[in-house]
Amino acid sequence: MKKLKTHIIPTLLCAAILSTASCSEEVRVAGSGHGGQDDRVTVNIAPKGEAPTPLGEVLPDNAISTFRMLFFHASTGSLAYNRLFDMSQNPVTIEIKTGDYSVAFVANEDSDEDVSDALAALAVGTANVTDMHSIAFDASAFTDSKNIPMAGYVRNVTFQGNGKLTVGGTATSTPWDISTYLLRLGVRGDLHLTTVYEAVYTNFTGIRIENIPSKVYLLSHRADNGVAIFNNNGSSYATTRSISASAGDNGVEFTPIVSEPGSYEWTKARIILPSSVFADEDDTGKALRFCAVFDNDGVMSATVGVDEPHSDYTAPRNTHFALEGDVLDLINFSVSIASWGDRTDVTIPVN
Repeated sequence: MKKLKTHIIPTLLCAAILSTASCSEEVRVAGSGHGGQDDRVTVNIAPKGEAPTPLGEVLPDNAISTFRMLFFHASTGSLAYNRLFDMSQNPVTIEIKTGDYSVAFVANEDSDEDVSDALAALAVGTANVTDMHSIAFDASAFTDSKNIPMAGYVRNVTFQGNGKLTVGGTATSTPWDISTYLLRLGVRGDLHLTTVYEAVYTNFTGIRIENIPSKVYLLSHRADNGVAIFNNNGSSYATTRSISASAGDNGVEFTPIVSEPGSYEWTKARIILPSSVFADEDDTGKALRFCAVFDNDGVMSATVGVDEPHSDYTAPRNTHFALEGDVLDLINFSVSIASWGDRTDVTIPVN
């Protein structure tokens, strides 16, 4: 089996693009304890960056079916508010005590029933923000048939009264647009293979993706101290996923490229996978690996990683990889970051 180091050209791009709804609901649930006056604030999941389709459709990468808001008292970390909404209730007006909070947002928790149950079990007045550190989405939540789980966490939110709030000391307009805090917890890969060799396009049986983490934690960093939470510790966490040749976008194996006689191509767009983060970023053994499989038991593979400014083989949340592979006697991959999000994972600041 031959391997080729894959190169990624990173670019800084927009945050997650989110969907909208037209209805609203007022929810009166006051935070318990800690004093303060009742305050009403409207929260909205608003569109960002991308124009709607001509038919007004919500693109699959941006679809949101449910969203949850959890407010934690800044001084103690205790839970003050926890409620799940569906998008028909967006925007919502909530009632909560004035004061300082940290806020967590979760979208599409219905893609993993166990996560939804764990979040619902967090009781106001009893649960603490540290209880969220162990909550993780299973790898099965990240497929092209489910809405992609998303999450966000923001510190230093102050509800001042009269519907006014500040975030990090800066006045924020209402309705409060939370879309900038939400990131997809998975990664997307668009794969395009080409070849001029008959042995390749006649024997190709599909793609196998290796070193897929078995879970993705809700938070990328601990809320109490900002330490990163890793989800790939090597073989004990790794899973594998296979995509048959007929599952390609054309429903067949390689097809002729009309503009390039003698050349053939195979394409599979929107491969949704769990993100992959680990401490030793230069460890190629933990990198996501794409393998082309042939009916003669041949396998060609390439790992996903960057060499500059330093070696990094992680695949952080909210990253969209565009993979172009020329299949000769190995896979000569070129990989770039597409317009889906910033490759750099979100770091929660520590006060």
